[in-house]
Amino acid sequence: MNILTKLKNYKVYSDLKVFHYPKFIRHLTTGKNSPLHIRIKPTNRCNHKCYYCSYTNPKQSLGKDMKQTDFIPYEKMMETMDDLINMDVKAVTFSGGGEPTCYPYLQEVLERLSQSKVKFAMLTNGALLSGKVAELFSKYGSWVRISIDGWNRESYKIYRGADDFDKVISNMANFNTTKCDLGLNIVVNKENAEHLYDIVKLTLGYVRNIKISSCVVHDNIEENILYHSKINKTVEEELKRIKENFSTPINYTHHTQICGFSKDYTWCPNIQLQPVIGADQNIYSCHDKAYTPDGLLGSIEEFSFKEAWETSMKFQINPAKDCNHHCMAHSKNKVLLDFLSTSHQEFV
Repeated sequence: MNILTKLKNYKVYSDLKVFHYPKFIRHLTTGKNSPLHIRIKPTNRCNHKCYYCSYTNPKQSLGKDMKQTDFIPYEKMMETMDDLINMDVKAVTFSGGGEPTCYPYLQEVLERLSQSKVKFAMLTNGALLSGKVAELFSKYGSWVRISIDGWNRESYKIYRGADDFDKVISNMANFNTTKCDLGLNIVVNKENAEHLYDIVKLTLGYVRNIKISSCVVHDNIEENILYHSKINKTVEEELKRIKENFSTPINYTHHTQICGFSKDYTWCPNIQLQPVIGADQNIYSCHDKAYTPDGLLGSIEEFSFKEAWETSMKFQINPAKDCNHHCMAHSKNKVLLDFLSTSHQEFV
């Protein structure tokens, strides 16, 4: 019997996924890799107005240079899809910036990817997850994760500035999960901290996994820590209640993981692993530096993605100097750097 058949719980989230690609790891220090996973922000337009959004929150600098009218033109997007296919990129995640289902050419993009080996997924508010786009994701996508922060119609309207609660729940109920995982994303703040159980219970019949993350409320580290310290006990009690009553896999990003911290390393392997293409047609080092000058690596406006990646990319980011902020890649970088720096490998 294959030992893997004894592993009952599949892991959606893991910092160790990159080790399934030993050739990629071997070439990390040469800089000759194609990315494994691209995050694409096809449009900065959004049909919701979430008050905690990092791109619109005046207390955060992430979106200060982002233009909400930006989107990737059709010809450039299809050229990029062909590049990713030819470069043997393994996966694409569509996210914001804005709301990816607001991108007018999303259906054509998905149809192109569905004819290739590139896996694709999406982070979405779910309000427009219907029709042909929903069908393409359900038949050919790997996963879709829907963000829901309110626990009923009224709270949802306050969070998102949109009366889409019933529509989103209906779209979740109608989504075919036979081939594509449907997941739930909850951003925790002081308003919904005591309602996490209610949100999970509401959506449990539709989702296969749940991601719960502490919101980022300020660029200042101390401000984030102070904010979450006041609700931490409530969040822990809600998580305990959820785990005692439901078996759905949950990944929780604690506030200490998102509040920002100094780095003790000067090289970021994640730039090669998972760069970002923004709606402004620029290439950025990561999700946390999208639309910022110090995260800019190159552009696809005058070059194809393949040309830019192979000839004109700027990989000078120093995490110890440039990245003392929220960093989704930190734990992955630590694992990779630990692996690459070991000696006496034979003495396992």
